[in-house]
Amino acid sequence: MSRSQPSRPTALIVEDEYLIALDLERAMADLGYEVCLAASESKARSLAMQDHPDIVLMDVCLGREGIETGRWLRAVCGASVVFVTSEVDPNTVQRIHEQVPGAPVISKPLNRDSLARAVQAAGVPVQAIPHIQSKRSPTVTALQCEDAVLRRDRVIIGITLLTLILMAWRYVVRLAAGVEMAGTDVTGLFLMWSVMMVAMMLPSAAPMVLLYARVGRQAAINAEPFAPTGWFAAGYLLVWFGFALAATGAQWALERAALLTPTLEGTSNVVGGVLLIVAGLYQWSPLKDTCLAHCQAPLVFIQSHGGFRRNVSGALEIGVRHGAYCVGCCWVLMTLLFVGGVMNVLWITAIATLVFVEKAVGGRLVSRAAGVGLIFGGVWLLMR
Repeated sequence: MSRSQPSRPTALIVEDEYLIALDLERAMADLGYEVCLAASESKARSLAMQDHPDIVLMDVCLGREGIETGRWLRAVCGASVVFVTSEVDPNTVQRIHEQVPGAPVISKPLNRDSLARAVQAAGVPVQAIPHIQSKRSPTVTALQCEDAVLRRDRVIIGITLLTLILMAWRYVVRLAAGVEMAGTDVTGLFLMWSVMMVAMMLPSAAPMVLLYARVGRQAAINAEPFAPTGWFAAGYLLVWFGFALAATGAQWALERAALLTPTLEGTSNVVGGVLLIVAGLYQWSPLKDTCLAHCQAPLVFIQSHGGFRRNVSGALEIGVRHGAYCVGCCWVLMTLLFVGGVMNVLWITAIATLVFVEKAVGGRLVSRAAGVGLIFGGVWLLMR
């Protein structure tokens, strides 16, 4: 008995990084394909023998040898193959074409136009408008259930983050009002700066944490050992606690040099003006651009740093790396607290807002505009 033909062409995506697979799945669905996923070579071969896909999107680096698996899928199952790799170097392309002649190669992160061209080059159809199925398959129902779990997790993680942020801001406000006492010793100052960093930086890091939480839940559904989201967030905050320690030392030195008032505002217009100008110039620097680019594109950052880690040390490491880029992006802005007042709530809020908007809005317009404003502010303060 012949196998019934599906209403749409089918695609098999062989990729072990969930978010990359999800991006490929959506892109192929938009091209009009029924999509199934495999995260291992054995699963890919099993699904290919069962479903006979029209095209396979094969991760080059999957398992022992993704190229060999792609060659087998084309030779045995008759599927067209498009290879996906994070490094499209000449040696990799040559190895692919030696084993699978004519197979298209595309790079990660995904570019949808390149994908569409690769699919066409592979000799399989690209649908402009996906067909609408009259009946929902069990796979669709399962995905809907999974989406409900993911939505619930976003709410839980979001509430947790919001609670931490509000608690930190409550401490800062009470400290500024004199209700809380930070203490005059180094430990008390370090605690104050650490809580301030949570209040100021966690809002802009929340999208990245939520993204990692989504993948963590997907891994739990599939019973795979992805590292907990909490370790990723801990790695991020660990770097900022390091900055808090440095800021504690700077405050101690400025107080000893009588450059801070009892309310922790700068006493020298020269020092304040120079800090503003330096911060403004830094907003235009290549280092600022590099760090900001990593902060603005969390998915690209994760993909370019080895993907999501499946163990605690790996999650902590990638959190530390992201935190380091974040510090590189914003540390100069944090030094401006010594200009407007370490305990000036309005000044703290203004800097935290700038940090958030810089990361939320793509491009360099916000950072460049802020840089110009800071330079003019510094010149004005020097002329007073």
